[in-house]
Amino acid sequence: MEIYVDVKKETNHHRKGEVFCAEVMVWLHGKKLIAQAQSDDLGKAVTQARNEMEQEIQRRKMKMIEKPRRQAKKVQKEVRGL
Repeated sequence: MEIYVDVKKETNHHRKGEVFCAEVMVWLHGKKLIAQAQSDDLGKAVTQARNEMEQEIQRRKMKMIEKPRRQAKKVQKEVRGL
């Protein structure tokens, strides 16, 4: 597993004040997961990106768990039908 965190201060001319951007990239089992967040506070941006990454990991985990279950149910239905 590889994890990269990029935190930067952006200069957006359409917004006044400071704009911080946090980006988290995780390579997990050959898949690339990305979470991004922008905020006027650096801490908020990092927290939002972390929360988004947690949700992405949970979605990926559920897909890995549910796929074999769905396949097993399909096989059971086919066996019962015979």
